[in-house]
Amino acid sequence: MIEQLYGFVTSLWLVLLVVIFSGIVLWVLWPSRRRKTQMQSYADIPFREAPKMDKGAGRDDKKD
Repeated sequence: MIEQLYGFVTSLWLVLLVVIFSGIVLWVLWPSRRRKTQMQSYADIPFREAPKMDKGAGRDDKKD
């Protein structure tokens, strides 16, 4: 009796974990429009032009 119950519970956990895993994978790979535009914005970051900086910008080595 206990062995049968153990086998059933083990199978149920396996099915439950596969369903949860599949749901997470689908959620990640099937983004909504809002997330799709946000991810596209993130993907375009390397191709954006860097802002022009002044010749001495970012230097704190001023001598008094």
